[in-house]
Amino acid sequence: MDSNDYILIDRYLQGELSNEEVRSFKQRLKDDEEFAGEYSLRKGMDIFLEKERNQPNLESSLERLGDEFFEEEKKKTTFSIYRNRIFIGLAAAAAIALALIIWNPFEATSLYDQYAIHQPISLTEKSTTAAIGTKAEKEFNTKNYKEAYKSLSTYIEQKPDDQKAKLALGISALELDKLEEASSIFSAIQNSNSALKEYGTWYLALTYLKKGDNEKAKSLLTKITSTEKNLFEKATKLLKSL
Repeated sequence: MDSNDYILIDRYLQGELSNEEVRSFKQRLKDDEEFAGEYSLRKGMDIFLEKERNQPNLESSLERLGDEFFEEEKKKTTFSIYRNRIFIGLAAAAAIALALIIWNPFEATSLYDQYAIHQPISLTEKSTTAAIGTKAEKEFNTKNYKEAYKSLSTYIEQKPDDQKAKLALGISALELDKLEEASSIFSAIQNSNSALKEYGTWYLALTYLKKGDNEKAKSLLTKITSTEKNLFEKATKLLKSL
């Protein structure tokens, strides 16, 4: 994989390829396992961030629906108010419960906590070391970062070029407050030609945010380009909060 391959994937996802280029692209997905893996990774990142980006819209809709319920209540007769209060209460309770599932204010105690939402990883699809890859996946995806850090370190010894695993290792180090190690890993990804280089910048910014160095975090966030649309939107939103 070289930088032109990553640009090609970006152009495909943005719908910028001609019909002939699309046919060639799809054929390469069938023939080139490494290329197909990078495409799958990039597409998964986009889907994950799109869900996060739509979260505020859902919260806004819940708030609007709640207002409509209580406005309607005011228009009812006294008898209707008593009859419908139970249903309105249940609807409001359901809306609050759903909002708490999506955004839990008791957990998000800092900007870092609000933005450090990590996409699940999948290593076994390209791995010849399936056992350790599966173990690392399970531990990371269940937020068992202490064990994930150990397993990912072993996995990377066997698959030193797996940038996705390195990113996950950096995230595990970050969650374990191994901040200097996390910074080193993310800096290496940021300066590589990997499809994940923008994520290296993003997580390096989060590392400085966790350190309390907001100025350095802001400087890094401004380097995230609109090439990664959803990541760019997250960075822009975080910048406004700093």
